[in-house]
Amino acid sequence: MPLFSYLRSRLGRLGAELRRRRVPQTALWYLGSAVAVVEAANVLLPSLGAPAGLIRVLAIAAVFGFPIALALAWAYDLSPDAGDRGASWRAAVVVGAVALVSLTAGFVVWARQTRPPERVLATSSGADPAHVAVLGFSTVGGGEEMAAFASNLQARLIDGLSAAAANVGTGTNRLRVVSRARILPFSRGNVSLDSLRRELNVGTVLEGSVESTETSATVRLRLIDAVTGDQIEAKDVVAHADDRLTLLDAVADSVITIIRKRLGDIVRARMSLLETANRDAFDRFTLGMKSVDEFETTFGRKDYARAAAELDDSDSLFAQAERLDKRWIEPIIERGKIAKRRAQLASVSGARNRIAREIEAGIRHARRALALRSGDRRALELRGELRAAQLTLDPDASETEGARWTKEAERDLRASLVGNPTPARALRMLMELAGQEGRFEEALAYGKRAYDEDPYLEQISLTVFRMFEYSLALGRDVDAASFCVTGRARFNSPIFDDCRLSLAAWSGHYQLGADSAWTIVSAQLSAYPTALMPVLEPRLRAMVAAVLVRQQLRDSARAVLRTARNRDARSAGMLRASAGVYGLLGNTDSALAIVRSLVADHPRQRRLLRSFPELRSIAANPRFQELVATIQSQTH
Repeated sequence: MPLFSYLRSRLGRLGAELRRRRVPQTALWYLGSAVAVVEAANVLLPSLGAPAGLIRVLAIAAVFGFPIALALAWAYDLSPDAGDRGASWRAAVVVGAVALVSLTAGFVVWARQTRPPERVLATSSGADPAHVAVLGFSTVGGGEEMAAFASNLQARLIDGLSAAAANVGTGTNRLRVVSRARILPFSRGNVSLDSLRRELNVGTVLEGSVESTETSATVRLRLIDAVTGDQIEAKDVVAHADDRLTLLDAVADSVITIIRKRLGDIVRARMSLLETANRDAFDRFTLGMKSVDEFETTFGRKDYARAAAELDDSDSLFAQAERLDKRWIEPIIERGKIAKRRAQLASVSGARNRIAREIEAGIRHARRALALRSGDRRALELRGELRAAQLTLDPDASETEGARWTKEAERDLRASLVGNPTPARALRMLMELAGQEGRFEEALAYGKRAYDEDPYLEQISLTVFRMFEYSLALGRDVDAASFCVTGRARFNSPIFDDCRLSLAAWSGHYQLGADSAWTIVSAQLSAYPTALMPVLEPRLRAMVAAVLVRQQLRDSARAVLRTARNRDARSAGMLRASAGVYGLLGNTDSALAIVRSLVADHPRQRRLLRSFPELRSIAANPRFQELVATIQSQTH
C-alpha cells in the first residue's frame, strides 16, 4: 500500500495547489464567459449583417482558448490575494493573449475547413467535361433536304448519346447531354462559346457541318473544350450523296469514338441513330421533322392558320414515311404528337369541339405503335401524354372521365420510365397528374426528379411554376416564393408574374402595390393568346381585388371584383378567386355560396377544396369546414 499512499498524497497536494492557484475557478469562469459570448454573438451578429462564419470562428476560438487559459492560470498564478495589483495587471495581459491566440487559431482552422477543394478537373470554371452540348450542324449545298437532314442529325445525336450513356456511371462520372429544346436557341446565329458555357454549364461541345456535292455527303465533326475553346478531336465521315442511312451509321460510331477519347470509357454502348433501312422513308421523315420545327416557330408567333397548315404538311410526310416502311414506329409516334399539337391549336383558337377528336386520333397512333413494338417506352409515353393533355384541355369532362383518364395516363407514364434513359419528360407529366389529384408531396417529388434529370427540359419553366403552386397549396409559402424567384431569374415567362400576383393576393406575407399589380396584369394579357382572354382576364382582376383588400382599399376591391364577375362568373379559377376575395372582405355567406357553385359546376374540384390558396380566408371558418366535410362524404 505504500504506492497507493504515495499517489494519494501527491494527488492531494496537486489538488491543493490547483485550488490555491484557483485553476478550477478559472475554468468555470472561462466556460461561463465563453458560452455567454458565443450565445450573444449568435443572437446579435446575424442582425448586424456579419458573415455566418464569424460565429463559428468564435466557437472554435473558445475551444482552443480553454486549455491555454488553464495552463496560464497555473503558470502565472492569475488569482492570488485580492490585494496584489500586479497580479491583476498580469491577469489582464494574459487574458488578452489568450483571446488573441485563440482567435488566430480558430480563424486558421475555420479557413482551412472552408477553403474550396482543389479542382480535379482542368477546367478553371468548374464546368463538367461530361456535360455535353450538341450544337446544330451547318450545311453547305444540298438545299432544303440537306438542311432537314442536318436538323434531324442534331436531334438524333442528342437522343442517341443520352440512350447510349444510360446507366453508365453516376455523379460526375456520368455523361449528360443538354436537351434539344434547351440547346435550340444556341443553334441559331453566332453565339460565343463563353456564353454557351455560362448559360448551360457545359464542359464539352460537339459541333459540325454537313457538306453535299453531286456524288458525296460529308459530315465534319468537331469536339471542343467549352472552357479553353481548343479543338479536342475532329473527324470527317463520308458517304455517297444518296446513302444518308450509311452516313448516319458512320456518324454514330465516330461520335462514340471521339467522346470516349475525351471522357474515357464513359460510354461503352454503340450508338444507334436509326431504325429503318428505307432511304425514301427516312428522307420523308426528316422533312416532316423540319416542318414540325417550323410549326413551333409559327405557333409562337400566334399565326394559327399557318401553324395548322404546317401540321398538315408534317402529318402527310410522316404518313408517307409510314407507308414506305410499315414496321418503323417513329413516324407513327410523330403522327401521335401531331394530333396533340392539333388539340392544343384547337384550344387556343377557340375550336374546343375538336379537342377530344384530335386526342383520340393521337391515342390510336400510339396503340398502332404498341401493336408493332409491345412495351415501347416512346409509345407508352405518348399515350400517357395524350391522356394527360385531355385532362388539361377539356376541363368540362365529367369527374368519372377525369378519374379514368388520370389512371390510364399514370399507368402508361410509369411504365415508360422502365429503362428510359431520358425520363424527365414522363416525370414532369406524372408531376402534373399527381398535382391535379391533390397529391402535392408526390407531385413535388416528381418535379424535383424531373429537374434533376434535365434542368433544361422542354417546358422546365412550367415544372418550376407547378412546384411553386404545390408548395403554396401545402402552406409552404417561403418555398413557394423561392420557386417564384427562381422562375423569374431563369425564364422570361409571364407565368412568373402570375406567381407574384398569387403570393400577394393569397399569402398575406408578400406585399404588392396596386399599381404593380395592374402592371403585372397588363403584361400577362399581352403575352397570352386572345382566345384565352375570356377566362384569364377576370381571374387576374379578381387577384388584383384581393391585393386591394389587403391594402384596405375595400370599396375599390368590390368594384374590381364586380367587373371581373360580370365578365366571367362560372370558370373554376374565377369562382375560387371570387370566394377568396369575399372571404377577405368578411362576407362569408357570399364566399360559401360561391364554393357551392364551384363544386356543383366543376365536380373535379371537390377533393382539392382544403388546399386551394384562394380559400385560405375562409379555411378556418366552421361553416366552411362543415361544408367541405359534407361534400367529401358525398363524393366518397
